[in-house]
Amino acid sequence: MAIGAAVNEMFHLYESTSTPNLTEIETFGGWLKAIEEAWDQGISKITFLTSGSTGLPRRYTHDATFLIEEAQFLAGYFQSCRRIIALTPAHHIYGCILTAFLADELGVEVIAETTCTHSFLNYELVPGDLVVTFPDRWAAINRTVSAWPPGVNGVVSTAPCPAQLVMSLLERGLSGMTELYGSTETAGIGWRRHPDDGFTLMPHWRFPNSDGDPAGSLTRLERGEQSYDVPDEFIRTGNRSFTVGARRDGGVQVGGVNVWPQRVAAELERHPEVERASVRLKSTPSGARLKAFIVPVSANAEIGLHSRLDQWCMQRLSAVECPKSWTFGTNLPTNEFGKASDWVE
Repeated sequence: MAIGAAVNEMFHLYESTSTPNLTEIETFGGWLKAIEEAWDQGISKITFLTSGSTGLPRRYTHDATFLIEEAQFLAGYFQSCRRIIALTPAHHIYGCILTAFLADELGVEVIAETTCTHSFLNYELVPGDLVVTFPDRWAAINRTVSAWPPGVNGVVSTAPCPAQLVMSLLERGLSGMTELYGSTETAGIGWRRHPDDGFTLMPHWRFPNSDGDPAGSLTRLERGEQSYDVPDEFIRTGNRSFTVGARRDGGVQVGGVNVWPQRVAAELERHPEVERASVRLKSTPSGARLKAFIVPVSANAEIGLHSRLDQWCMQRLSAVECPKSWTFGTNLPTNEFGKASDWVE
């Protein structure tokens, strides 16, 4: 029932004139037929959900024709692709475009994640394979695959990918890495082939004509030049090129999931033994994680507080929101101007 409800919501089957009851359909192929029948009626909207790391997941609806147009652009870009190694879920907008629509445009086989064992990645990749996944998974693969066969390329998205990780993959023989920039709200916006390069806008986007806030919006051409807010700050470096800055809403990426340190700090300050809390992003060998600086209500409260806060977070926060390191002090870290600053663990 839960999966049926998710399929109904994602593909807007409730707008169909027949309104199929998926729980009464006995085969997965029957579900596919119900989706195709809805599309034949002109219902081609797809709704994707965000991670819900700040509460309930948010829903964003896209017209499938626009997602397919993006896949058509990427198909021209990845003409040498012969198989797609799908190491990201297809219900995510990034996975949907790259492992469903792109595969359809290219007419290539998709190798599902369930079959991609360590042995497969080390010994069964062939020229023309396109490996699709997110930064933390790439970091794990980089520690698993010792050398890449020629002609294997990668795609990364959902979060900023560390430059040193990309360079390490290329040094081990990966033929190329394409980084895509976008969000659940906007779908794909830009792409680049090297971490030293800026991003290039995809053909269906352009910068607004005004010279106002460069982080404010982008214009999507297929939708009557409708303006869209973008989640991150970006700086124009050319007519169709840009670099990406911090998130405009203060969010950060942990394990490919949007996380808001302010929300985590507020939850920590609800603990009866915590007077103040500050939460920031930290780099670890396994990827970006959160760290916390805690000002206890009293010096005695610090004893054993680490483990009690771990339990507090596990009961109230998602796994990626839980800080992985703790620092305690009498005052939150500030710089010489009295503003909040980072700290040395």
